[in-house]
Amino acid sequence: MRLDDRVAIVTGGAQGLGRQVCLSLAEAGAAVVINARPGGTPPDPVAEAVRSAGGRCEVVLADVCEAEQAQELVKQGISAFGRIDVLVNNAAVTRDALLLEMSEEYWDQVFAANVRGAFNCIQAVAPHMIEQRRGSVVNISSVVADLGTVGASNYAASKGAVNSLTRSAAVEMARFGIRVNAVAPGVVETRLMERVLGKRRRQLTGRIPLRRFAAPEEVANVVLFLASDLSSYITGEVVRVAGGMGLAH
Repeated sequence: MRLDDRVAIVTGGAQGLGRQVCLSLAEAGAAVVINARPGGTPPDPVAEAVRSAGGRCEVVLADVCEAEQAQELVKQGISAFGRIDVLVNNAAVTRDALLLEMSEEYWDQVFAANVRGAFNCIQAVAPHMIEQRRGSVVNISSVVADLGTVGASNYAASKGAVNSLTRSAAVEMARFGIRVNAVAPGVVETRLMERVLGKRRRQLTGRIPLRRFAAPEEVANVVLFLASDLSSYITGEVVRVAGGMGLAH
């Protein structure tokens, strides 16, 4: 799954799964454009890790919820490396509340980041990929799009929208040699999730047939596969990486 001479943009690349995706793509030979939101977690430690391992990267601060900033992200990536071959739409937020207590603000913030952000980036990079007649877009979804979850109806609905966007974009872009897929993780072991899980760890583990959470590398490996030529006949798919979560057992 080599990506030598390829260039990838990873949104939300400063921490968690995004950080691991940046590292995995770089290890496979890709130059990586590490995106983070201005004022958010600084992406410099990720960039330092990539460069220390011999990889090439560029940091671009941009809020992809804004179409103009998404366009600027792509523009700077092309300026730095001359092309964009892979787009990983990983940037996302959560604003949890029970359905009857969910504010319109919480609903809109989640959809802006999780859905409009992905749409903005696809729209920004599409003309360049069309000109190349090749490209791979990987959207990060979630199993909760299909399973539902208490206290996060906005997040679950937004990831369902990401799945629909994935399929529709795949149909539209296929004639240009551009593939669009999604990866739907279950629970991933990150520092953020470690704080969030708390006492729910045992309960959630019991819902997973493999009886453990995913390591970030295990999800990043599937992103890498979908970005590479090994998946050249796969488009419009939502690939679960969830240890069987949601299956009867």
